[in-house]
Amino acid sequence: MLQSLTEDPNNLFVTLSARTLNPKLRIVSRATSVDSEDKLRRAGADEIVFPNIIGGLRMASLMIRPTVVSFLDKMLRAEGGVLRIEEKEVSARLCGKMVSELKEKEGLHKVRLLAIKKKDIDGYLYNPEPEVNLSEGDSLILFGEIDNIHRFYGDW
Repeated sequence: MLQSLTEDPNNLFVTLSARTLNPKLRIVSRATSVDSEDKLRRAGADEIVFPNIIGGLRMASLMIRPTVVSFLDKMLRAEGGVLRIEEKEVSARLCGKMVSELKEKEGLHKVRLLAIKKKDIDGYLYNPEPEVNLSEGDSLILFGEIDNIHRFYGDW
């Protein structure tokens, strides 16, 4: 559930109500005050978005890395939405496979494996080594044309 009301107490109430109704629901909440984070987490929010902080980070990024920000904006907002960074959970078909086996197919579908989020470690494996094994519950972070990503993933 994604909820974004203007006042933190209202977001807290909605989060608590939603969590009570469905303990398995994924809840992303909005907050204006950093002081609300702990309360929202205790109420059941999985993630909290602070628009003012994100806006400040965006402004700083535009000053420090304007070309990267421009590239990402154009990529995400391109007519037809061709290029994407996608997340795909490792399916049963991919369990036990090594990254090298995926990379053999990358060139065919023009898809790049940027990172793996292993289910049992905090953080990501960036540019994963060829001998890394995939496990159920891991997530692949892929970059490429959206049709190629779906084709690449569907082939497995």
